[in-house]
Amino acid sequence: DYIHLDIHYLDGYRDFTVDTSRFPDLRGLCDKLKENNVDIVVINDAGIKVDDNYKVYRYCIDNDLAAKNNDGSTYVGVVWPGDSIFPNYFHPKMKKFLVQEASEFVEKYNISGIWNDMNEPVSFKGELPEDLVFDIPSRKLIHLECHNLYAEHMVRPLKDVFRNKNLRPYLFTRSGFSTTSKYAFTW
Repeated sequence: DYIHLDIHYLDGYRDFTVDTSRFPDLRGLCDKLKENNVDIVVINDAGIKVDDNYKVYRYCIDNDLAAKNNDGSTYVGVVWPGDSIFPNYFHPKMKKFLVQEASEFVEKYNISGIWNDMNEPVSFKGELPEDLVFDIPSRKLIHLECHNLYAEHMVRPLKDVFRNKNLRPYLFTRSGFSTTSKYAFTW
Protein backbone atom coordinates (compact mmCIF):
# COMPACT_ATOMS: atom_id res chain seq x y z
CA ASP A 1 0.00 0.00 0.00
CA TYR A 2 2.79 2.43 0.87
CA ILE A 3 6.43 3.00 0.08
CA HIS A 4 8.31 4.98 2.71
CA LEU A 5 11.21 7.14 1.57
CA ASP A 6 13.92 7.51 4.20
CA ILE A 7 16.42 10.40 4.41
CA HIS A 8 18.26 9.54 1.19
CA TYR A 9 15.55 11.08 -1.00
CA LEU A 10 16.33 14.47 0.56
CA ASP A 11 18.79 16.97 -0.89
CA GLY A 12 21.54 17.08 1.74
CA TYR A 13 19.07 15.78 4.35
CA ARG A 14 17.12 19.07 4.22
CA ASP A 15 13.39 18.68 4.96
CA PHE A 16 11.03 19.50 2.08
CA THR A 17 13.69 19.04 -0.59
CA VAL A 18 14.44 16.28 -3.11
CA ASP A 19 17.77 14.91 -4.28
CA THR A 20 17.10 15.13 -8.02
CA SER A 21 20.08 12.92 -8.88
CA ARG A 22 18.36 10.06 -7.04
CA PHE A 23 14.79 11.09 -7.84
CA PRO A 24 14.81 13.09 -11.08
CA ASP A 25 10.99 12.93 -11.32
CA LEU A 26 9.55 12.27 -7.87
CA ARG A 27 6.16 13.67 -8.91
CA GLY A 28 6.00 11.33 -11.90
CA LEU A 29 6.96 8.39 -9.70
CA CYS A 30 4.29 9.25 -7.12
CA ASP A 31 1.64 9.69 -9.83
CA LYS A 32 2.53 6.38 -11.49
CA LEU A 33 2.53 4.48 -8.21
CA LYS A 34 -0.85 5.97 -7.22
CA GLU A 35 -2.29 4.63 -10.46
CA ASN A 36 -1.38 1.22 -9.03
CA ASN A 37 -2.77 2.02 -5.56
CA VAL A 38 0.64 2.53 -3.98
CA ASP A 39 1.26 5.74 -2.04
CA ILE A 40 4.52 7.48 -1.11
CA VAL A 41 5.26 8.56 2.46
CA VAL A 42 8.30 10.78 3.03
CA ILE A 43 10.46 11.33 6.08
CA ASN A 44 10.65 14.68 7.85
CA ASP A 45 13.34 15.11 10.51
CA ALA A 46 13.34 17.49 13.45
CA GLY A 47 16.91 18.71 12.93
CA ILE A 48 17.13 21.51 10.35
CA LYS A 49 20.44 21.89 8.49
CA VAL A 50 22.46 24.99 9.30
CA ASP A 51 22.60 26.49 5.82
CA ASP A 52 22.03 30.18 5.07
CA ASN A 53 20.68 29.24 1.62
CA TYR A 54 18.06 26.85 3.02
CA LYS A 55 14.60 28.42 3.34
CA VAL A 56 13.52 26.52 6.48
CA TYR A 57 16.73 27.37 8.33
CA ARG A 58 16.53 31.04 7.30
CA TYR A 59 12.91 31.25 8.45
CA CYS A 60 13.76 29.82 11.87
CA ILE A 61 16.73 32.13 12.35
CA ASP A 62 15.12 35.27 10.92
CA ASN A 63 12.03 34.79 13.09
CA ASP A 64 13.85 33.66 16.25
CA LEU A 65 12.09 30.28 16.11
CA ALA A 66 14.78 27.81 17.12
CA ALA A 67 15.73 26.24 20.44
CA LYS A 68 18.07 28.49 22.36
CA ASN A 69 20.85 27.96 24.82
CA ASN A 70 20.40 29.47 28.25
CA ASP A 71 22.50 32.48 27.14
CA GLY A 72 20.06 33.25 24.28
CA SER A 73 22.20 31.88 21.44
CA THR A 74 20.74 29.35 19.01
CA TYR A 75 21.43 25.77 20.02
CA VAL A 76 23.23 23.77 17.33
CA GLY A 77 23.19 20.00 17.51
CA VAL A 78 24.27 17.40 15.00
CA VAL A 79 21.85 15.17 13.12
CA TRP A 80 21.85 13.63 9.61
CA PRO A 81 22.49 16.91 7.76
CA GLY A 82 25.37 17.79 10.09
CA ASP A 83 25.08 20.93 12.20
CA SER A 84 21.37 21.38 12.85
CA ILE A 85 18.99 23.60 14.74
CA PHE A 86 15.71 22.50 16.30
CA PRO A 87 12.63 24.51 15.33
CA ASN A 88 10.41 25.84 18.07
CA TYR A 89 7.31 23.82 17.19
CA PHE A 90 5.61 25.19 20.32
CA HIS A 91 5.32 28.63 18.72
CA PRO A 92 2.18 29.29 16.61
CA LYS A 93 4.24 31.08 13.95
CA MET A 94 6.45 28.00 13.47
CA LYS A 95 3.43 25.72 13.27
CA LYS A 96 1.88 27.90 10.58
CA PHE A 97 5.12 27.90 8.58
CA LEU A 98 5.44 24.12 8.92
CA VAL A 99 1.93 23.60 7.55
CA GLN A 100 2.68 25.95 4.65
CA GLU A 101 5.96 24.23 3.70
CA ALA A 102 4.56 20.72 4.11
CA SER A 103 1.41 21.59 2.16
CA GLU A 104 3.41 22.94 -0.78
CA PHE A 105 5.68 19.88 -0.74
CA VAL A 106 2.83 17.38 -0.51
CA GLU A 107 0.97 19.13 -3.34
CA LYS A 108 4.02 19.49 -5.58
CA TYR A 109 5.00 15.82 -5.37
CA ASN A 110 1.60 14.18 -4.71
CA ILE A 111 2.82 12.78 -1.38
CA SER A 112 0.40 10.73 0.71
CA GLY A 113 1.95 10.85 4.17
CA ILE A 114 4.68 12.19 6.40
CA TRP A 115 6.96 10.15 8.64
CA ASN A 116 8.40 12.30 11.43
CA ASP A 117 11.72 11.14 12.81
CA MET A 118 14.46 12.17 15.23
CA ASN A 119 11.89 14.20 17.12
CA GLU A 120 12.62 13.26 20.71
CA PRO A 121 14.44 15.62 19.80
CA VAL A 122 17.85 14.01 19.49
CA SER A 123 21.37 15.10 18.54
CA PHE A 124 24.35 12.92 17.75
CA LYS A 125 26.28 15.14 20.20
CA GLY A 126 24.27 13.56 23.02
CA GLU A 127 21.17 14.53 24.90
CA LEU A 128 19.91 18.04 24.35
CA PRO A 129 20.61 20.24 27.36
CA GLU A 130 17.77 20.32 29.87
CA ASP A 131 17.94 24.12 30.07
CA LEU A 132 17.33 24.76 26.35
CA VAL A 133 14.69 27.43 25.90
CA PHE A 134 11.68 27.50 23.57
CA ASP A 135 10.08 30.96 23.61
CA ILE A 136 6.32 31.07 23.12
CA PRO A 137 4.14 34.18 23.31
CA SER A 138 3.05 33.55 26.89
CA ARG A 139 6.34 32.36 28.43
CA LYS A 140 9.61 30.49 28.04
CA LEU A 141 9.48 26.71 27.99
CA ILE A 142 12.51 24.85 29.30
CA HIS A 143 13.47 21.66 27.46
CA LEU A 144 13.31 19.66 30.70
CA GLU A 145 9.59 20.40 31.04
CA CYS A 146 8.60 20.05 27.38
CA HIS A 147 10.96 17.34 26.07
CA ASN A 148 8.18 14.74 25.87
CA LEU A 149 5.85 17.17 24.09
CA TYR A 150 8.25 18.27 21.34
CA ALA A 151 7.30 15.48 18.92
CA GLU A 152 3.59 16.05 19.43
CA HIS A 153 3.94 19.73 18.66
CA MET A 154 5.89 18.81 15.54
CA VAL A 155 3.20 16.45 14.22
CA ARG A 156 0.05 18.15 15.49
CA PRO A 157 -0.04 20.91 12.85
CA LEU A 158 0.77 18.45 10.06
CA LYS A 159 -2.70 16.92 10.28
CA ASP A 160 -3.95 20.16 8.70
CA VAL A 161 -1.81 19.53 5.61
CA PHE A 162 -4.13 16.65 4.76
CA ARG A 163 -7.38 17.75 6.37
CA ASN A 164 -7.30 21.04 4.47
CA LYS A 165 -7.54 18.90 1.31
CA ASN A 166 -10.22 16.67 2.86
CA LEU A 167 -7.79 13.76 3.02
CA ARG A 168 -7.29 11.40 5.92
CA PRO A 169 -3.93 12.29 7.52
CA TYR A 170 -1.26 9.60 7.25
CA LEU A 171 1.24 10.71 9.86
CA PHE A 172 3.52 8.79 12.07
CA THR A 173 6.17 9.75 14.53
CA ARG A 174 9.15 8.22 16.27
CA SER A 175 8.39 9.94 19.53
CA GLY A 176 5.35 11.34 21.25
CA PHE A 177 3.32 11.92 24.36
CA SER A 178 0.22 10.20 25.71
CA THR A 179 -2.02 12.49 23.64
CA THR A 180 -0.01 12.23 20.37
CA SER A 181 -2.15 9.35 19.08
CA LYS A 182 -4.87 11.89 18.33
CA TYR A 183 -2.61 13.33 15.62
CA ALA A 184 -0.24 10.56 14.52
CA PHE A 185 0.71 7.00 15.30
CA THR A 186 4.10 6.08 16.72
CA TRP A 187 6.53 3.43 15.59
